Amino acid sequence: MSDWEAWQELMDLYLKEGDYAKAAFCMEELLMSNPHNAIYYTRYAEIKYTQGGLENMELAKTYFGQAVKLNPKNVRALFGLRLSCEQIASSTKTSSQKKKEAIKIAEYASQLIKQRYAAATSPTSSRGPPNLAASLCALTIGEKS
Repeated sequence: MSDWEAWQELMDLYLKEGDYAKAAFCMEELLMSNPHNAIYYTRYAEIKYTQGGLENMELAKTYFGQAVKLNPKNVRALFGLRLSCEQIASSTKTSSQKKKEAIKIAEYASQLIKQRYAAATSPTSSRGPPNLAASLCALTIGEKS
């Protein structure tokens, strides 16, 4: 077992125990060992988001943003970026300048999410059925009469 595997296992154990501070420390070690891994940035941001508080939301926003820079197709990081920005904007402790910035970033993340969803559900996409809405409407529960 290598160091990064041990840190990952330890982080998982701390998360199961709800000890987010120690889990965050393990993720910091993983980030130092592999600073170009978008999944690590996303995971660290998720831990900080879960810890809550304005300072942790700012950190989560930063790390979700870095994850998106490393992997622009990372929809999970885009959702996290949007949610952390919404939390920052709704905080009473946030200055008006930071609120405006957070709202702008949240709107941008929402646009990117919509674009990814539209691309994934378009008729020319190889992923999913050509008309998702029609397919969902055609679903029935129980026996047909």
